[in-house]
Amino acid sequence: MSDDVVARTKARVNVVTVLERLGARFPWQTSDAWDDETSFYCPFCDDLASHKAAGRANELKGLWHCFSCGSGGDIFNAVRQARAVPFDEALQWVLDQFPEEVEEFDPWAEESTT
Repeated sequence: MSDDVVARTKARVNVVTVLERLGARFPWQTSDAWDDETSFYCPFCDDLASHKAAGRANELKGLWHCFSCGSGGDIFNAVRQARAVPFDEALQWVLDQFPEEVEEFDPWAEESTT
């Protein structure tokens, strides 16, 4: 898989949308204290039990981090952790789940030419 396909997929698919699809709950749309970041209840730990949203997702950077369990990364890290799959399967899951975001390019077209 080319780095360009991965980069274009990351640029087009929103990290908040991926985390929501994986079970994260977002109690607020934006967090004034964190500017470009949105707070969320981490789907990988029990921060919901503490009534404290420990996760932060930055849509501009495409990154997320949970300050409770230490998990974090990009959209592919979230899928890999949630579904316990290797990177290539995480990429395929993102492409399957968000076809409208990646329909402008065919991520597999360049694979057949190399």
